[in-house]
Amino acid sequence: MWEIISGVLGIIGFIFSVVNFVYFFATKKKKLVICFERYGIKPHLGNNVIALVQYRLDNLSQEPITITQVRLIINDNKYNCFHIPYPAIQSKITRGETVRFDYTCSTDVMPINLGSRVSQGGYLGFQVPEDTLSENETRLTFEICTNRGKPFQKTFVLNEDSLCR
Repeated sequence: MWEIISGVLGIIGFIFSVVNFVYFFATKKKKLVICFERYGIKPHLGNNVIALVQYRLDNLSQEPITITQVRLIINDNKYNCFHIPYPAIQSKITRGETVRFDYTCSTDVMPINLGSRVSQGGYLGFQVPEDTLSENETRLTFEICTNRGKPFQKTFVLNEDSLCR
């Protein structure tokens, strides 16, 4: 009788262990939604321009994730994210000589830390040679490096959410 009870308890314990093992790896898996919404081109030093790309990152996983590098890929050339903040949006409202409102939004720099189930948006800047990026692209290719897994390269359709695992 005790052998049957201990055998049943052993089988139940084994089933719980397998379920916990599967659940552990399912929740630790990287689930990142990326949306590159729009971009613009601003003049910069010499024959270079700054490509400003508006982004949104959604970390859908239970664990934090860090984006360590983002590279814009144009014609098989990789351009790293600009390493210093660059003014992306500037707005100033004045009445006569008095400044009523002054706002500047700068580009984000790497790394970007996302906590568990957190979203973040902003702008990324890429210094690229002049005339390498047209102003009417509908798709952009990026290589994204994170602290969880290998770097991945993907072509993103603008204004469309993409799930990256």
